[in-house]
Amino acid sequence: MLAKYAPQLPPDHLWTFIGLIAYVGAGITLMNVSLINVLVFSVPPRSMGIATGSNSLFRNFGSTWGPAIAGTVMSTYYVLFHPPGAPASVQIKIPTARAYEVLFGTSAGIFLLLAFLVLAVREVMKGGRIHEVENGEAEG
Repeated sequence: MLAKYAPQLPPDHLWTFIGLIAYVGAGITLMNVSLINVLVFSVPPRSMGIATGSNSLFRNFGSTWGPAIAGTVMSTYYVLFHPPGAPASVQIKIPTARAYEVLFGTSAGIFLLLAFLVLAVREVMKGGRIHEVENGEAEG
């Protein structure tokens, strides 16, 4: 019943979607190696273990919670697609543009919030003992 009111997408849109998802996945995979290199070369040697451990922790946190949150949002904003030639009971939920707007907008907002938080913490630490120890000004 609901499929009769939902817009029908041509089959080529589904393959375009699958191709773009594969392209983005490959890009993220290739980007991880260079991000880890940037991380390793940007911290002092004695902090390398903490930096790489934190990187792994937050990457695992994101890969655990990200799909669950994205799946929830995508199952909220969808259209039903009936593949041509399939039985009437076969319908595929395809996320709408609104689902991606919500996901990417929220992600950008969280990223900006975390960036400002990191900058604030860094400014606080500049005047504290951590800054003194890193510069060799204090013995502990």
